[in-house]
Amino acid sequence: MSTRSTSDASNAHSLQHPFADCVTQTGPFKGVHKNMMIAATLLVFIFVFFTGFNTDLAASVFAAARGWVESTFGWYYMLVIVLLLAASFIIAVTRFGHIRLGDDDDRPEFSTFSWLSMLFSAGVGVGILFFGVAEPTLYFDTSGAFGYPNNPYADMAGATTDGI
Repeated sequence: MSTRSTSDASNAHSLQHPFADCVTQTGPFKGVHKNMMIAATLLVFIFVFFTGFNTDLAASVFAAARGWVESTFGWYYMLVIVLLLAASFIIAVTRFGHIRLGDDDDRPEFSTFSWLSMLFSAGVGVGILFFGVAEPTLYFDTSGAFGYPNNPYADMAGATTDGI
């Protein structure tokens, strides 16, 4: 019996992931791959410094990259969206839409009304988080066709691009 447990332990050790020694075993970063964390942190700092210290160059580089992605992969994006919507619809209307996620005797934790209420609340929360930043930014955007902020009341108040 001891031979088998020794054999199992040696097999488990030999089947260990090759980069297991790079993963932190203790502390607040337990389970974090050290080299990957350093590389990701460096990439984020490079991106932030490049964008923050040379905004004009960053804007042109990002605009060119976005234009290339949109012109190259625009059709692919639309195809994926249409296929996902079609697959969702097919799953919903066929027998696969009635497959219970869980045991056969499990009952839903929440009623349909509660579930729809949570979906509505999440949608409202996302809208508030998004438009809490997007709406003021839109109002102070001076790149509009009229040359003043996109707030129609700004023009009536006599606000100009320099007066904000």
